[in-house]
Amino acid sequence: MKIWKRPSHYLGETWNEYYVFLTVNRDSDCLERSNYECAIKEISDKWERVEKDYENGVYGYLPYDDLPYQEVKENHFLCGWVGWIAIHKDCKPLVELAETLEKRLEDYPILNEEHYSQLENDEAYSYWESCNTSDRIAMCVKHHVSIFASRRDEMPDTNSGELITN
Repeated sequence: MKIWKRPSHYLGETWNEYYVFLTVNRDSDCLERSNYECAIKEISDKWERVEKDYENGVYGYLPYDDLPYQEVKENHFLCGWVGWIAIHKDCKPLVELAETLEKRLEDYPILNEEHYSQLENDEAYSYWESCNTSDRIAMCVKHHVSIFASRRDEMPDTNSGELITN
């Protein structure tokens, strides 16, 4: 992780004492979004466990009243928006957790297999439901599924078990 640095031509809020951890944007794929959502959940859960320790001075005191992490969303002229997790440099338990999550992602690209699989399935089913019949027929033909399955609202199973996608 790196400490946030003000980009040239940047007009937004400053985050000088925060680390930049995991980013997403409008065009992020299912895996990036899943990892981001799981990371923010783990960070939030960790903060709930250590917040009382900070209030009691176990780790020292944080120099601000807000949460030591933020979900930052900023507009971007190329990709619409960028989201990222800001973690204050003085909150050692959250910095250590983020470093651990980063290391896990270096070893294996998925933080939570179950969450990723569910998100992937939900998106595939949502896409199927939004398609018209001719698009569904084309997907059925591509995946060697009976074209009559295109009439149903439920996405059909393929022989290989993969999701039907465009």
